[in-house]
Amino acid sequence: MHRKTPLVLFLFFLSFISKSQNITDFKVGTKATSFFLNNSETSFHSRIFSKLNKLVFIQVWDSNADSVKSELINGQKLYKQYSLQHFKRGVEFELVTIATGTNFSNWKKVLGQYNIQNAQNFISFDYYWDLYLKNYYINKIPFSMFIDETGTIVMIEPKYEEVNDYLNKNWIENPTNVISGKVMVGTKSLAPLPYRKLYVTNKEKDTIQTVITSGNGSFIIKNAFPKSELSINISKYPEISGTDMVFLTSTKGRVIGSFNKTPGGLSYKFLNKDVFVLKPVEEVDQIITPTGFKNNMFYRYFLFNNNETILEDTCKQKIDVVIDKLKENPSYRVEIQSHTDVTGNPQNNLSLSKTRAKVISDYIVSKGIDKKRVLSVGLGDKFPIIKCEDGNCTPGEVLLNRRTEFKLLKQ
Repeated sequence: MHRKTPLVLFLFFLSFISKSQNITDFKVGTKATSFFLNNSETSFHSRIFSKLNKLVFIQVWDSNADSVKSELINGQKLYKQYSLQHFKRGVEFELVTIATGTNFSNWKKVLGQYNIQNAQNFISFDYYWDLYLKNYYINKIPFSMFIDETGTIVMIEPKYEEVNDYLNKNWIENPTNVISGKVMVGTKSLAPLPYRKLYVTNKEKDTIQTVITSGNGSFIIKNAFPKSELSINISKYPEISGTDMVFLTSTKGRVIGSFNKTPGGLSYKFLNKDVFVLKPVEEVDQIITPTGFKNNMFYRYFLFNNNETILEDTCKQKIDVVIDKLKENPSYRVEIQSHTDVTGNPQNNLSLSKTRAKVISDYIVSKGIDKKRVLSVGLGDKFPIIKCEDGNCTPGEVLLNRRTEFKLLKQ
């Protein structure tokens, strides 16, 4: 992409960086040089880290490389978790991505694909436009570094766990910024609404965030909007039927209020008093009993990592709960349904799920359960819990879809 620019502007650009550094000269404890880069085809922006008063994670990546996903996914996770949180000394967290290459349209496409449009995203064009990269002599892509609120380099090419640990230790829980509760369904007795997507909307009814309830129906909302301006909305689900009502409760089960019916499902608008009642809760992997299985026993577990078919000891402990129930109830049989996430080839996913179901079945039979009482079914990616928007799943949504369900039914 060729541009003609006055010599004066060019010299002005060069004045932003006074000293060239090689990537090998970067040292923890030194100040990060300011940069001046494109974030559109026609405009340019500077970042002077010593004046930002923010914690900044910088990712330099190649917008044309096949490894884009692996390069951006960790930054995306950090951004979603911490961008709206507050930290010690009153600072905030900011993700900065810098793409190399001149393919502007591909760069914009990737930002949308991985849902990081709201981060500070820049692209470095060729010639004298990519002053930050040329003056830093960054010759190793991908590259990353973490900068503290004083503009000092804290980490160079850190692992995701290192940055996450740093942010987690310095995060300040703000009761007006974090709210947590449960979504429960029923009439006389209440059961959780597990693994369902909640749409958080502002006073203009724009969706600003989506969260997923856990196995016990709990959720956490973290953002900078005043909670009295927010509502949570639920689509229609099979678990919500007949005269059942849907309630918002505290993490300990105290009923706060009921959802109102809407044309698309149900909605609850937060009140000022709710903020002081709904406290954060630690998420745990729990057994769930959806209302659709009131007369039977139902278990949902996450047993396998991506593309794996090996049962770890911790996973066997979960299946042992099902085995104990079968031994206690000899009139029951178990139906094992193995599901994969929606990534990958559907035929391969189906084969993978069948193998996983068979592995679990063999383990249950090895513990003394008659094989006539055990049915294993691999369903591949046909029945996802979460239908990801535009086919792009977050890591959390991928995990929820990659599940094993156990249905204990009377013979």
